[in-house]
Amino acid sequence: MSGADAGTLVIVEKSSHCLSFYDRRTTERLDSIDLPRYSHERVVSADRAFAFIGHYGLRTSADHGDGGSSVTVVDLVKTDIAIVCLAFPERAGSGNLHSGDKWNFCLTSA
Repeated sequence: MSGADAGTLVIVEKSSHCLSFYDRRTTERLDSIDLPRYSHERVVSADRAFAFIGHYGLRTSADHGDGGSSVTVVDLVKTDIAIVCLAFPERAGSGNLHSGDKWNFCLTSA
């Protein structure tokens, strides 16, 4: 695949632990990238070049444990992980990702 475009649907599959790319017309899965367990809440850069995905690390907010502590940056053109950034050294990150004229990435510790 040569990257996500307007005809591609990009979905964080939280329980499958991956980011998948689907053809919007045929619904065929085109590609998939493994992510840390239970990653979710994502935002895409304004130029559609990168996705920023929070790593919650727990299935639900009712689950107990340390959870995740990172943000995975995916290059949507190359359909590959560009970098994984540590967000919180001790606890899971959770919160809101917003997109608009400018994108904001906000995680709060759980």
